Amino acid sequence: MSFLRGARVRRPAPGIPFSRTTYPLSCASDGPQLKTLNSAIHEVNLDALDKRDQAAFDASLRSAHAKLEPLRPLLQQATFHVTGNAHIDAEWLWPWTETVDVVRRTFGTALQLMYEYPDYTFTQSAAAYNEWLAEKYPDLNRDIARRIKEGRWEVVGGMWVEPDLNMPDGESLVRQLLVGKRWYKNAYGVDIRVGWNPDSFGYTWQLPQIYKKSGVDYFVTQKMIVNDTNQLPFKLFWWNRRTVRRCWLTFRMTTLMPI
Repeated sequence: MSFLRGARVRRPAPGIPFSRTTYPLSCASDGPQLKTLNSAIHEVNLDALDKRDQAAFDASLRSAHAKLEPLRPLLQQATFHVTGNAHIDAEWLWPWTETVDVVRRTFGTALQLMYEYPDYTFTQSAAAYNEWLAEKYPDLNRDIARRIKEGRWEVVGGMWVEPDLNMPDGESLVRQLLVGKRWYKNAYGVDIRVGWNPDSFGYTWQLPQIYKKSGVDYFVTQKMIVNDTNQLPFKLFWWNRRTVRRCWLTFRMTTLMPI
């Protein structure tokens, strides 16, 4: 919880996922260490964010931090990388013009946080969003390009938007990657190697082949963990496809803030 110390209560920017509920971790056999971790998670008073009660929120963080102290020797053996991300639907229950404004405000907030916190990083997908900003808000786009060069703003996914991966045929997905990766290469000089599909309700069995042949070596998702009936037993594994050797697949875990 040390990365939360000093955090200020702020109104979540539109487009940034936010939850008032803490979600405990679980596994097949809950040991004492996991119980300690879940106890600390429940100490975080997210209701204080709604009430803008800075004192109550800070007090809950101190309480959670104290409960985590027994885990310090264990946690010091690992390195945790915490990065910001905002999942934005291109069009769902609002018009396209509203999406453009949500992208502007969300990305603007991420840039502002980089000024406030020198160690803050942000991860973002969907090349279409960057093209909107380049056309409509060139100053904002220049700031993003600068942060990309600094290594603090990471573009992932390589697709034009985050698509459904059940109904579109293989040619559609190939063109998503062709157009998206080409745009990022031309605009920012970066090649995308991390597939990013956190919100698709299923994945075509062709995906490892399509990704691998498109120069994407890693795949991040989180949807299959949202299941109360058939729990996938793995969090990190090789996803094999007969026509290619292997494509690295890892799950994005969420605890306090589900997407």
